[in-house]
Amino acid sequence: MRGRRDPFSRPLDRILEALRAGYLDAYSAHPERMGIWAACCPSCRGFSFGRRTLTICESHPGAAVALCCQWGCSEGEILAALYPPPKPPPIADPLVVGRLAVEVLAHRRQAAEGVSA
Repeated sequence: MRGRRDPFSRPLDRILEALRAGYLDAYSAHPERMGIWAACCPSCRGFSFGRRTLTICESHPGAAVALCCQWGCSEGEILAALYPPPKPPPIADPLVVGRLAVEVLAHRRQAAEGVSA
């Protein structure tokens, strides 16, 4: 038995899922042409006169996806907006960490004195 491909692993599906994850779920399929979708551009957030400014084209199922923004965003800019790099974790303020450590030690000391008393 041959291995089956996940039907939702197509490049188009990943693009549409990224649009949904980025709260840009205002996309729709072209009413007459299969493989053409329209969406709000994640790079410029363009929305012109009630029309979505990003065109997403898939020539056949599983093919590479072409992205075209009416406002001129490049595919690289669109993909960077769809898949932003992960944010680094916040750096803890040493003073806050020090104060918390002092509070924890004081609490432990009080708990130890209360148990031994």
